Amino acid sequence: MGKVGGAGVPNTMPNVTGVNEDLAIDKPQQAPEQVVDVRQEPRKMEGKGSSALRSDLALQGSILQAQVQGQLPTGIADIQKGAEKILDSKMNPEQKVAQLQKFLEGKNLSGADIQQLLSNLSGRKQGDQELTGYALAKSRKIMETIRKELAESDQVKLLNQIFDATKTRQDGNLIQGDAFSRIDQDVSKNLGEWARHISPETLNRAFDDKTQLGNQLQLIAQDPSNGLKFAFKLNDHNASSVIDSILHVSPIPEEQGLLLSGLFRRLGPEAKNKMFDAIQDNGDMPKFLESQAKYLSKESLDGLSKENLNFMQTTYEQLAKAAEMKKETKALILYQEKILHLKGYLENHFR
Repeated sequence: MGKVGGAGVPNTMPNVTGVNEDLAIDKPQQAPEQVVDVRQEPRKMEGKGSSALRSDLALQGSILQAQVQGQLPTGIADIQKGAEKILDSKMNPEQKVAQLQKFLEGKNLSGADIQQLLSNLSGRKQGDQELTGYALAKSRKIMETIRKELAESDQVKLLNQIFDATKTRQDGNLIQGDAFSRIDQDVSKNLGEWARHISPETLNRAFDDKTQLGNQLQLIAQDPSNGLKFAFKLNDHNASSVIDSILHVSPIPEEQGLLLSGLFRRLGPEAKNKMFDAIQDNGDMPKFLESQAKYLSKESLDGLSKENLNFMQTTYEQLAKAAEMKKETKALILYQEKILHLKGYLENHFR
């Protein structure tokens, strides 16, 4: 490896863009060979001691190392250029998302940088905006930066831009099938973490908005692995909306039954009775109570009217008879326990 002026600095500048060799954005450039005339060296060092010279060289080495590691700020224009080179490459869409995510994470973007970059790329074709949106939302590091550096109102605005870019298009999205499932798993997990940390007021406003962010929150709220992270923050209106969506699934999986229980327990008396009436009117009461048999508690019953509690008891009696006929012993015992629980609760609260 050649040296410049004997200082020990490599004469080949590394590619610091984070893009692999086949898609290098900035090709390594050879630094011109410099020949030092030893006869002129004393004049170069004139007035500067050897310790000062060593400090200068050490500083230059630190700067070079920081550039290599991506610790120094890079202009948004350069980052945009790098992102566009990835988007214009011949990789498939999923590979572009992965490469773009890696590239942007290596730039240590601030919240303001992310806002500016997304704005700058808004003029690109819709497919490129989709891939950029997924790359940002898929990155835990970038999503944490958004949450920690921006005001909550700005976070919601930026996340709406990100998820608007990934919305379903009439001409077909680039990310589909198995690739979508893999990417969406990370996106949903990151958004669930965001919802867990954001204030209840901001979360419920975003949840209730008819936007892509609101739609995405609605979807992940139905997934126990994410919904349980923030279900306790939802107001009665939004919690009831999630309950209604879960009840469209048949049969209700056990994990969703746990989420359903948590949402129902937290409803206020008015909302709880209204939800109970809607479940009854839609003919979903047997399915609902079957999913709740393991989780039914005093908190589930608190606030319900006597009429609704009696209807719940009657439904469990019907479920018990059906289980007995099918010789489902475990289910029969569980339903009988719920019947006794309800009878005791009614006696204690409605004498």
